[in-house]
Formats: sequence, C-alpha cells, structure tokens
Amino acid sequence: MRTIKLFAFIGLFLLVFVFGCTEIVNVQSSKSVAMTSCITLCNDALIAGIDLSDGLCLSDDSLNWDVDGWVCYVSENNCNEFIDGNVSHFVEVSDKCDLIQVI
Repeated sequence: MRTIKLFAFIGLFLLVFVFGCTEIVNVQSSKSVAMTSCITLCNDALIAGIDLSDGLCLSDDSLNWDVDGWVCYVSENNCNEFIDGNVSHFVEVSDKCDLIQVI
C-alpha cells in the first residue's frame, strides 16, 4: 500500500512539474516571437515608406501579426488592443526599428 502511495505522489509531482513549467516556456516563446515579429513589421513599414516619426501601432490590423496577448508599436503605445485591456504585453521599437522595451 505504501508503494502505491509513493507512485501516486511521484506521478502527481511529475504531472505538476511537466505541465506547470510549460506556461513559462510558452510566455518566453511568445516574447521572442513578439520581438522578432515587431522588428520585422517595423522594417517592412520603413521599406514601404511609412513615416514612423509620430508613432504608430504596427500590430493593429496587420495580417502579419499573430502573437496572442502582445502588441507592437513605435515610440508611443497607441494600440487599441492594449488601451482596451485586451492584451497585457507590448513590444516598443524606435522609428528606426531598434528595440526599446518588451513588457
């Protein structure tokens, strides 16, 4: 009986350990994807000749932005998704597409 309890405890511990740690990995993974995607969107906007000096939410209405829970903007966070509280993370880049901050 003691062996069964020990195996049950070990099994429960492994489940919590394995599935409990995946959320941390997913957040880190989405953060990396958000950073890379934001810089790419910014560079694409520059190539297209879009003036970024006044700030712009690059992720609003972008078909190339598919990072749940994140927005991407230049210089000033004017992204509707963030302002409305629909997302809680953002990537900020400069008007030259340099990374400023990721939260």
